[in-house]
Amino acid sequence: FDFFDLALYEMPLSFTIRCYALNAGGVAVAYTETETSIVSLALTYAAKYSSDTALLKMLVDMVNYGSIAQSFFAAQNPGSDIDGAPLPNADFDAYQTYASSSEDLPASFNTTRALTKNNASTGLNASATLQIGASNSILFTFLTTGYDAANLSATITYTNAYDQVVERVVPATEMTATPISGGTKMTHVYTFKDLALYDLEETVTVELYYNETKEATYQYSIGYYVNQYISNAQLNEMLTAMELFAQSARAKLVG
Repeated sequence: FDFFDLALYEMPLSFTIRCYALNAGGVAVAYTETETSIVSLALTYAAKYSSDTALLKMLVDMVNYGSIAQSFFAAQNPGSDIDGAPLPNADFDAYQTYASSSEDLPASFNTTRALTKNNASTGLNASATLQIGASNSILFTFLTTGYDAANLSATITYTNAYDQVVERVVPATEMTATPISGGTKMTHVYTFKDLALYDLEETVTVELYYNETKEATYQYSIGYYVNQYISNAQLNEMLTAMELFAQSARAKLVG
C-alpha cells in the first residue's frame, strides 16, 4: 500500500513498521518490526548503486529538497518535532558532487493556468485556487456561492510523463466544506496526491460539477505556481530545489 503521511521535511525522522501475523481467531501470534527513515533508505540505495549517476543525482536532489523544506516548514511551525531534527543532507556530504545545479533549470517554467466558468445549470459562481502542501500534495480550494455542497463533485485529470491518463473523481464527501461570509459562500478543500513529482510540468485539468452538470474548468501546472512565488524570499530556495528534484527524478525514472 502507498503511505502518504510522511512529509519530505520529515525524512531524517525515524518511523517504525510492524507486520503482524494473525491466527484463524484474529489473534496476533507473531510480528516483525523495522525502524528506519527516508534518509537511511536513501543512503542504502546510494551505497548499493554507487555507479548509477542518475540515481545518485535524484537521491541527492531529494535530500537537498527535503533539507530546505524542513527548514522552511519548521520555521512555520516553531516547537514541532521537526524544529530540532538534524538536517537530512548531513549524511549525504559524500554525494553532493552529484547534486543538480540551478543552471540546469529551463529559462522559464511552464505557466499554464486557465479558468473557464461555464455556470450552465445555475448561474452561480465557482472558482478555484491551489497551494503546494508540506507533503508534496496539491491543495485545491473551490469557492462557491449558493451551491448545495452535497451536490458538488470534481474530476481531476492529467496525462503523465508515461503518456498515461491519470483521473481522480472527487465526490462531495471527500471535500472539506466550510461556510464563509455569513454562510452565503462556501470553500470546498481537497488534497490531490496523485501527481508525481516528475510530472510538475504537466497541465492538470480540474472540472467542477454541480448536480452532474459541469460548472467550471480549471487548468494549471505546478510551474505556474512556482512562477508566482519564485521571487518570494521565503519560498524561492525551496521551490528551486523542488524543481531540481523534479528534473532529476524525471531523468532517472522516465528517461
